[in-house]
Parts: sequence; structure tokens; C-alpha cells
Amino acid sequence: MQMSAGVDMSMAVSTTGIVYAWGKTEGGRLGLGMQNARVTLPRQVRLTSEDGRTPLKAVDVECGYVHSLIVGVNGTIHQCGMVGVDGAADGLQQQQQRGGASGSSSNGEPILLDGYNIWHRIAEPKEQKVKQERWKKLGKYEVKGRQRMMEE
Repeated sequence: MQMSAGVDMSMAVSTTGIVYAWGKTEGGRLGLGMQNARVTLPRQVRLTSEDGRTPLKAVDVECGYVHSLIVGVNGTIHQCGMVGVDGAADGLQQQQQRGGASGSSSNGEPILLDGYNIWHRIAEPKEQKVKQERWKKLGKYEVKGRQRMMEE
């Protein structure tokens, strides 16, 4: 149904919602639960819902440089691998720090990103209209209008 290719990896979503991945597994970037290997034949990525046990189907995959994202049919976003920050090439340090947090994993499996859902979004802010008051001309000269305002 949909495919994406990164630098050293590729992912695909079948028409039944199953995710397949192949390529370099360093840093858990494929979500296969293995690291430091090269997968030459597509393997199924185990995607689970928020409870961590119920299998979840996918609708989209996107591969980056050292990470990939999977969008579940329920709108949740699952991250495999991590993008480095502040000069870190692969983000492994951040992934190991998150290893104890709920919904995260440092064993190469997809990590559910809390608070993100593609089917729900907040309303966009609307521009507030400011009512501008204009001077009204009374008669031939504006002075009469100013005079009346001064009296009030």
C-alpha cells in the first residue's frame, strides 16, 4: 500500500496494515527488536497499541536518516531509532535515557510517542477583530462632533 526508503533502510505497509522493514538495524531504526545487523529480506515489525499487548495495524511509514516513523490505524505515531541532537550522530544516548520511561524501549522496538495523534488536532487560533471607532462629522465641520464628545 505504501513504501518509504531512508539512507540505509526501507519500510513498507501492506494492504492489510502489516509493516515490513529491511536494511541496517543500528540504533533500532527499523523497529525489529535487533541492533547492529543487516536485514536483506523484509521482516515484519511488531506494532502494538497503547497497552503494549494488542497488535496494531499501520497506515503509513516514513524512513529518515537514522530513524523511522510508523503511523498506526488509530492515529498513534511510533518511532524507531532516534535523531541525534547537539552533534550526536544517531541519538542513542537519548534512547538509552528514555529506556525506563513508559511507552519507550531501548531494545530496538517501536516507541509510542505520547501526545501525538494524526486524527486529532487542536483548533487553530482565530484572529480577533478589533473594532475601530471613527470620528463622525456632524454638519459642515468636524468641530461640532468634538464639541459634543467633550460634553459627555
